[in-house]
Amino acid sequence: FDKGLELRDFFFRSRSFLWTDLSGISSSATKLTLLGKAISTRPVCKIFLKQGKTTELSSKIQGLPELIQIIKSHDYPLIWPGIKSDVRAGRAASFGNITISKEGLKPTRS
Repeated sequence: FDKGLELRDFFFRSRSFLWTDLSGISSSATKLTLLGKAISTRPVCKIFLKQGKTTELSSKIQGLPELIQIIKSHDYPLIWPGIKSDVRAGRAASFGNITISKEGLKPTRS
């Protein structure tokens, strides 16, 4: 959606998030192997909210890699200016589960 993201689970319960509620997104892919041969790739995605909560998107979501790119295209332009400003001013900035500072990157405390 233009203003945010709506997630529905298996029981059709829905949760909505405005793009401005997100503090970051992480994604990765895990190779599934059988007898040493790769048989498929399982995408993993976590959405980090500004109030400190995390939502993991199920790998069963059809088109998850494409959805991840859509979320990133909405999220990054909103959070990048604040991150850049904080780091340039010498303050630490959180991005999902990472804290960025002039000293480097470190995991954000839970």
